[in-house]
Amino acid sequence: MENKVFTKCPSCGGENTVMKDAVQKEIDKGTMLEGTRIPAFYSSVPIMSPTSKLLAPKTVPVATFIFDVCSDCGCVYCIQVIEDVGQVQMRPQKSPRQPGNPFIGN
Repeated sequence: MENKVFTKCPSCGGENTVMKDAVQKEIDKGTMLEGTRIPAFYSSVPIMSPTSKLLAPKTVPVATFIFDVCSDCGCVYCIQVIEDVGQVQMRPQKSPRQPGNPFIGN
């Protein structure tokens, strides 16, 4: 997979986003450097089997999805996908049968 950039809103075709506009105002005021980019939010997802058993941190491919909001219509959409590598490790898992779990009747 290659890195992809989406420059137009899939809903209305607008090219301005809320964060791009906000950052540009700060660049114009001189409080940020030209070329600064700040996403509204992002999510990184490891590309591996969900049933993999991790006994130690492991380096795996990771896809990062960067999102922003269209300034014209308010649509939240992905503006960039980046494929890279990153380290993942298992977090301690809480058994669903443990006392105190609000999702399982005890």
